[in-house]
Amino acid sequence: MSVDWTRVLRGTGLVAWAVFFDYLWLSGRSVDYVGPRTTWVVAFGAVALTASSILYVSGFLTREQTARPTGRELGRLVVILAPIALAAMAPSVTLGAQAVEQKRSADGATSLARLEAYDGSIRLYELAAASFDPKWAVERGIEDGLRVEFDGFISKVRDNATVELSRFIASCCAADAMPYSIDVTLPDGTIGLEKNQWLFIRGEVVEAPDGDRYFRVMADEAEKIERPADAYG
Repeated sequence: MSVDWTRVLRGTGLVAWAVFFDYLWLSGRSVDYVGPRTTWVVAFGAVALTASSILYVSGFLTREQTARPTGRELGRLVVILAPIALAAMAPSVTLGAQAVEQKRSADGATSLARLEAYDGSIRLYELAAASFDPKWAVERGIEDGLRVEFDGFISKVRDNATVELSRFIASCCAADAMPYSIDVTLPDGTIGLEKNQWLFIRGEVVEAPDGDRYFRVMADEAEKIERPADAYG
C-alpha cells in the first residue's frame, strides 16, 4: 500500500475548512462573520464538511504507486488555506458606538421594515422604533408607564444621568447591521460608565419632552454586563 499524495493535499484543505466551520459553530463565534438569521449556514457547513472529510480521508491509501506532490499542487493548497489564515488573524468584528454614528438611519423607515419579521416582544429594538414613530408604538402597546427590561451598549453619554443605549440587528453579516437606539435615564449613583459598556436595564417607559424623541426609559436598575453572544439580533 502507498499514499496517494494528491488526495492527501486535497484532503488537508477539506479537513482544514471542516475544522474552521466546526470551531465557528461550536464556539459561537459564527456571529462575528454572519448575522443571526444566517448562522444555519455555518452549522450546515460544519456538518457537511466534516462528513465529507471523513469519507475523503478514508481513501488516502492506494494500491497504486503515486508521485510526490508538485510545487503547483502545493501552491493550490496554500490558496485554499489562505482565507482560513486571514480569518483567524483578523480581529473579531465588534460594532460599537462609532459604528452607530456611521450607520444611523435618518428617518427610521428602514429600521421599522427590519423589525417586521420579529415576534413583537418589547426589547431595545421596539423601544427605539417607538421613540420616533408614535403610531408604531400604539400598535405594539408601547406607552407611558410600561415596565420593560432589556440590554444594550452605551453609544453616547449625554450627561451624568442620561445615556443613549444601542443595539444592532444584522440580517446577513456585520456589514449590513443597523443600529437601534433609545435614551435611558440612569438611577442615581450610577458611576464609571463609558462608551461601549453593555448594560442590563429594568425600568419604565416615559414620554419624552416635546420636540425630543417620543419615548425614553427611566431606569430603576442598571447593571453592567459582558457583551452577549446574540449582540447582533
